[in-house]
Amino acid sequence: MFSFNRLNFKATAVTKVVLTQNKKLMLGEVRTLHELGVAAGRVFGNRPSIGWKCAKTGAWTWTSFAERAAKARQCARGLESMGVRLGDRVAVISKNREEWVTAAYGCYGAGAALVPMYEQQTPKDWEFILRDSGAKVLFVSRRDL
Repeated sequence: MFSFNRLNFKATAVTKVVLTQNKKLMLGEVRTLHELGVAAGRVFGNRPSIGWKCAKTGAWTWTSFAERAAKARQCARGLESMGVRLGDRVAVISKNREEWVTAAYGCYGAGAALVPMYEQQTPKDWEFILRDSGAKVLFVSRRDL
């Protein structure tokens, strides 16, 4: 399970994006979700971005905006090394979790389109979506999927 900090996104026609969290911070020209992730990593740095609660202890663990941006960069490089190029599709089967976000922003960084699927769907659904989308790569959250 993960949760995002409470951020409000406002976009204007010129694609200038402002993130507000008690005060306004200008991120500059942002044309893509990848650019938004990079800008948020730069502006918010070590502030908490994504958190999850340990089922056993109840303690929260947080990943910072900078860590999230670095993981996305690493994922994008990995996808590129596997031959993923601009416009290719990358599929993900997962519950909402930090790795889902990493895969998504890694796709955006590689110029790929994300094909999200969820564990609640059936294998028949997954097969149809994978064939229809032509995904080059598939991320799964569990080995038994």
